[in-house]
Amino acid sequence: MFRLLCIASVLLLLLGMGAGCAKKPMVETEVTPPPPPPVAETISIPVKTETKSEPVAPISVEEIISSDSMSLAAVLFEYDSYDLTESAQQFLQKNLAWFMKNPGVKIALEGHCDERGSDEYNLALGERRALAIKNYLVQNGVASEHFSIISYGEEKPVRVGHDEAAWQLNRRVEFK
Repeated sequence: MFRLLCIASVLLLLLGMGAGCAKKPMVETEVTPPPPPPVAETISIPVKTETKSEPVAPISVEEIISSDSMSLAAVLFEYDSYDLTESAQQFLQKNLAWFMKNPGVKIALEGHCDERGSDEYNLALGERRALAIKNYLVQNGVASEHFSIISYGEEKPVRVGHDEAAWQLNRRVEFK
């Protein structure tokens, strides 16, 4: 009898512990993202301008770009493409004019991609985009040695987001 009473006590104890460990239901909340801003064909490259009273020996590319009346526009690309659209070629014509006014300046062409695709694929695509820009400018009279190419793939987004508006801005080549 004592044994039966012990077994019943242990069972009741186990049932009590099991009831105390019930999981609470998970409450889901929806977060509505803000509407995307209007998408432009190019994005301006932010350039720092500093005024110094002391003479500075060599002038940097950023200072040349900011002192000129026009800046170099980044070129945007279509999804999974490194082909230059007509609008991209029009913006490159403006950049071409800048290069003709500033011979001898060395510029890095930085290729970027949106977050879709593997890291390896996006690095290769960013490089192909930068090469497409370089080839276009070289075919139109700018010396090849003025350019270096670097691909960041998806590592440096201009806009963080998981929507078409963010992705479109991140598919670009910047002039640095």
